[in-house]
Amino acid sequence: MWRDVAVDRMTLQSGLRVAWDPTPSVGTSALGLFIDVGSRDEWNAVWGASHFLEHAVFKGAGARSGREIAEVGDRLGAEINAFTTRDYTCFYGKAMDPMLDAVYEVIESLVTEPWLAAADIDRERQVIVEEMRESYDDASDRVAEALLWAVYDDPGFTHDILGTQTSIEALSQPSLRRFHQQFYVPSRMALALAGEGGKAVMDRLIAGNGAVDSMIRMAPKVRPREVLLEEDREQVQVLLGVVAPNWGSEGSYTCDLLTTLLGGQTSSRLWQRLREEEGIVYSVDADYQAEPDWALMTIGIGVHPSRLEQAVRLIGDEIHLAIVNGFSADEIRRAKVQLRAGLWFGLETVDHRMLHLGRHLLRHRIPSTIPEMEAKIDAVEAEDLSQMMGQLWADSTQIAVAAVGPLGNIVNQGIKHLL
Repeated sequence: MWRDVAVDRMTLQSGLRVAWDPTPSVGTSALGLFIDVGSRDEWNAVWGASHFLEHAVFKGAGARSGREIAEVGDRLGAEINAFTTRDYTCFYGKAMDPMLDAVYEVIESLVTEPWLAAADIDRERQVIVEEMRESYDDASDRVAEALLWAVYDDPGFTHDILGTQTSIEALSQPSLRRFHQQFYVPSRMALALAGEGGKAVMDRLIAGNGAVDSMIRMAPKVRPREVLLEEDREQVQVLLGVVAPNWGSEGSYTCDLLTTLLGGQTSSRLWQRLREEEGIVYSVDADYQAEPDWALMTIGIGVHPSRLEQAVRLIGDEIHLAIVNGFSADEIRRAKVQLRAGLWFGLETVDHRMLHLGRHLLRHRIPSTIPEMEAKIDAVEAEDLSQMMGQLWADSTQIAVAAVGPLGNIVNQGIKHLL
């Protein structure tokens, strides 16, 4: 299993990369077929195409109609689904060990043999418009998108993964077929398997030395600013974000520890100050989201409009204290224990192991072992944390701000000056 790098890996003659973590998991297995295309790879005329295509293939593929795809999943007792990110698309399945090979056959047909019938696309168009409305009603989704607009000056990051209503209405059967033909090719795919059921899938695949293709992307242009959206809601959702070290780079483990110390646990600085001591928020957190060519560290709160200014000032106080005074040995010790525990918790489900493996495989990597990752966590010193804190958060001009909700005068005054 990946904690011991006992991962079977091969590249097929077609270029498809495959890796298997055979660790048993209470009789269940999972697989994910990752395609190296996401919303950041779309051009203006097809905004939302990656996500639309992910939906459309479930309407019919291979020998099965949409209803038959749903029925065979239920007959297998399997979960079969998909999701789209800015960087990739993933079709995944989870089932009892003996059923995983049949699940793979369904997912393979979805990806390689979609019908993409015009009538199905027109019907699904309305479903996606409803998904947009649902996402609009979710303030956390809105503020997460707004933060990307606030950080980056790049078309791939300044449109919603779902697209816009205008772009979705314009997407046609021919344009989706062209998008599928361009990107859904084996050389841009990676198959991750976890659990004993993966053996049957491996047995049906023939290893070779096919050419592997990867998306060539430019790192997004950074332009930190404020994006404040006045909307009629009960709370204001606020996200502060700074550009951080990319996934796998030096400093990424320091960033993991920093987010844990700031807002990733109930003993963290922000949780204790804003929730336990001041009692002005229900939720406060810090996060580190990283990909090979972009990464963000964020601090987020949901707060009543009357407490917004106070909450932001308190966050600013804690940022300043962390930069000036650093973190105590006891705080760092607790954060390291929690991060190490999280690594082991991740081994408990085949879903997590599959996603972890697939994300690495897509980028031509084999995951580090658990001992290797624990060693990297333990190697982070208090001085590293203080330096990273200053590097990321000391310059207020490099902090991006997004807020959604009843902002009142804040819309004109801004939020950053409160930090």
